Amino acid sequence: MTGDHNPVHTDEEFAKNTVFGGRILHGPAGFAIATGLESRLGIKEGTAIAFLGMTWDLRGPIKIGDTIHVYQRVDSKRETKKPGVGIVNFHVSLRNQRGESVQEGEWKVMMHCKPV
Repeated sequence: MTGDHNPVHTDEEFAKNTVFGGRILHGPAGFAIATGLESRLGIKEGTAIAFLGMTWDLRGPIKIGDTIHVYQRVDSKRETKKPGVGIVNFHVSLRNQRGESVQEGEWKVMMHCKPV
């Protein structure tokens, strides 16, 4: 998918002898999964205008066989000079089946809003 053929992602025998103890998902693939899971929440459907940027930290490995979930909250919001348009900063966390945050960060999104 990403073209990164590092054996920690593709070779179980090699990966067994790493600090991870087995193969792990490529980091950017975790972000891709997070965006897909987040979009399925539907909370931005019909209101999002543009994805403006992000910070994103890889906090731990996503191991083959992990079940991952996305969690999201609004950290801040503000109106822009253009009526009906705002900027919302979301904190997004990708967690495994043990509740451990494996990736997380802030996503900045331009959205339609009701004027205050």
